[in-house]
Amino acid sequence: MPFSGNTSVTFIAPCIFVLSVLCAVALPIFIRSLFAHTMRREKAVPEAALIRFERKLMIVSLLTPYFIIPAYLLEFPYFYFTAIILMALYAVYYFYPSEKRIQFERRLFRVR
Repeated sequence: MPFSGNTSVTFIAPCIFVLSVLCAVALPIFIRSLFAHTMRREKAVPEAALIRFERKLMIVSLLTPYFIIPAYLLEFPYFYFTAIILMALYAVYYFYPSEKRIQFERRLFRVR
């Protein structure tokens, strides 16, 4: 039985919303804790390891703005559309690599 247009959006909208929350909040926390756990016994973290960590963090978190495209094109309900936009704004604001944030991460993980 094929989905009608409204039924598919009512199924897709929550899925895309959950994916946006995963990419903006949950996976970056998981990646950060996994990196901290692997480096817990190190006196200092090599700069190459920090760069790989930052790259993973940016790739995962900055996928979130791309979820706005299907939300707009498929005309998601207002709640899901707005929530996806808020997740995208959070991801871009928090995970965009500013000089201040990079310096904080370097001090936090004691990069040599």
